[in-house]
Amino acid sequence: MDSKDSLTGFLTEKKLPTITRILESTYALNKKPFTILIFDIDHFKRINERFGHLGGDEVLAFFSGQVLRHFAEIEFIPFRLEGETFMLVFPGQQTRQIKPRVDALIRALKKKPCSLKHLSFHISCSAGLADCPSAGATWQSVREAADRALHFSKMTGRGRATEYTHISFLKGLRFLIVTICLVIILVTARVTFWAKGQHFGEPSSGKVTVYLKSGGTIQGQLLEKSGDSVSIQISIGEGYGITVLKRDQIKKISQKK
Repeated sequence: MDSKDSLTGFLTEKKLPTITRILESTYALNKKPFTILIFDIDHFKRINERFGHLGGDEVLAFFSGQVLRHFAEIEFIPFRLEGETFMLVFPGQQTRQIKPRVDALIRALKKKPCSLKHLSFHISCSAGLADCPSAGATWQSVREAADRALHFSKMTGRGRATEYTHISFLKGLRFLIVTICLVIILVTARVTFWAKGQHFGEPSSGKVTVYLKSGGTIQGQLLEKSGDSVSIQISIGEGYGITVLKRDQIKKISQKK
């Protein structure tokens, strides 16, 4: 097994044990941090299916070239792991120092097309970052954290980078946004819940027929007229339900005698 990948010039996993020992011992002696960055080219399987493996190799070479250009000013050790997965190791750096450069690379890929068989198209990548000591004091713990961060990037839309230490915050923020959106939907749609055999109050005396501008009709009990809406209680099986109509949906309301 060669120590360098012939396509990209990056190191192969054969060199990992040596690098691992150096980084772990340096941290143990001098508390020198390191960052692991793992990349995946998004939807690479589709590229291989469309252009074949030779076309896929050209895309890998293009991507590795972009990586080298964007990180040329700092010390790093590049690896090609397998297929479309790459890993960069940054001795003496933490994720907060590396993340802006990763974001810049992702933006650049959106602007600079890859040319292949007389076609130009853009590729994107997903990335995960973790560092020692934030994710642990061993290579294994940091590597696993970077893998989890990469997985989070893929699960939340791809074409982005995630720091391992931000995953909990981002999950909480995502939950909050989803909750707010659901509340907005429920309020604006004025969704009504009903249950068989459960009444929302006995029917009122004002039986009406509502003629809708769409051509339909609704029969029920007039409960309330307020502002721009009208509440109608309708029979549903053995129970009652309530529907709320906007006034601009209604053509006219006729009182039943």
